[in-house]
Amino acid sequence: SYKQKCEHYRRLFNVSPPDRLLADYSCALQKDILIQGRMYIAEHHVCFHANIFGWETKVVIRNRDIRNVTKERAAKFFPTAIQIVTYRPHEKYFFTSFTARDKAYLMVFRVWQNALLK
Repeated sequence: SYKQKCEHYRRLFNVSPPDRLLADYSCALQKDILIQGRMYIAEHHVCFHANIFGWETKVVIRNRDIRNVTKERAAKFFPTAIQIVTYRPHEKYFFTSFTARDKAYLMVFRVWQNALLK
């Protein structure tokens, strides 16, 4: 249920209740290897979590630190990726293997724009 997902999100990333979870998507983070996990989009953060055989990966991006969000292609051919570039620290995060890339992109773009307006 939505309430369980919100509690899971808060426990994973240690965020306070005002940061409301809006959506979550299965995807992979491209590092040296593809790390399959889940992207969580909230009012104030975009987060990623993966736990593969006990090896845990967490990424927390504050929406107000996002510099750019773009739709990208995985392996130059497949339109299944999103890249997020941040100001502080200057990082590039390449998320791929979305089944609903356009929906995820639109949600990330909207929370980023809302952060810029505040």
